Amino acid sequence: MAAAGPIAADGLNWRWTQEPKNRVSFTVDQRTAAIISGYTEVLTELVRLLVDKGILSKDEIRDTITQVVVRGIEQGAQPGFDEVPIILLRSVDSWKPTPH
Repeated sequence: MAAAGPIAADGLNWRWTQEPKNRVSFTVDQRTAAIISGYTEVLTELVRLLVDKGILSKDEIRDTITQVVVRGIEQGAQPGFDEVPIILLRSVDSWKPTPH
């Protein structure tokens, strides 16, 4: 039987279900999906700005994101904790320098 449980943080409405073979499925309402999308967009643009201005390198961003994910997993983060970091990593890898 699959384990299930709510994830509640800052008024977000998530429900996760542990499935066979260590898979986890998520159900989120529209408001929660919009909030997550907004967080991701803002974080992506802030990180892009730091890279474009030469404040941080892509490697520094990659290392920082990886450290956050590893630390979260070690501390027992809820399923899905790594979703936004993974999106950010994919974004960083696809960026081209902005001409100045």
